[in-house]
Amino acid sequence: MKSKNTLACLALLLAPLCGAGIYDSEEEWKAAVKPPLARSAPFAFVKEDPSLPNALVIGDSISIGYTAEVRALLVRKFNVFRVPDNAQNTTFTLENIDAWLEGKKWAVIHCNWGLHDLTSRGPKPDGYAKNLEILIDRLRATGAVVVFATSTPVPPDSIGRAPGAELPYNARAREVMRGRQVFINDLHAAALPRLEEWQLPADVHFSAHGSAMLAQRVARAILGAHRGGRFADSLK
Repeated sequence: MKSKNTLACLALLLAPLCGAGIYDSEEEWKAAVKPPLARSAPFAFVKEDPSLPNALVIGDSISIGYTAEVRALLVRKFNVFRVPDNAQNTTFTLENIDAWLEGKKWAVIHCNWGLHDLTSRGPKPDGYAKNLEILIDRLRATGAVVVFATSTPVPPDSIGRAPGAELPYNARAREVMRGRQVFINDLHAAALPRLEEWQLPADVHFSAHGSAMLAQRVARAILGAHRGGRFADSLK
């Protein structure tokens, strides 16, 4: 039998490994979120209900816009977390993904990239596809069902992005997702005929109404993926 002193030493050695992660500790969460984001509803600390499955939202500012509404739509069905930052492009996410996935058992991960990748600072479509392959494999290694959302349309007069620039990125993304049988939530197709109603003028971002409409599709996609249905090219 181990002595009390030996057990105490083991407890001290293991303590750092057993500490709460960013999603479990409100203090750790607040330390991980940058101050401008911390004041917004999408980045509120989520108190986990252990009886519910966990969903993780990873994505750019479009996903930030719909996160709080997705959380509301899935109340009492999922604990909906999001990563503690704007995930920006695939390169930035690759640098942070291990820390963002740590500490939880994820049932569903809903992810999107593209609008930052297609700027002059991001990779070309082929580089984007290679990054996606690495990211999707990393997400699936958690055991989660992964849902990928296509990039929403770039409207005319958008600063720093040309209309239609998202199309080759979405095309390469679809190839990656089909090859890996990843569910596709086609937010591009959902938004395209409704841009005047949903999107801000000359801006890739959406109004509160538009973000709420996207949130409905994201919530349905998370639920649909979790039900364990067969792979589909698109989740409606």
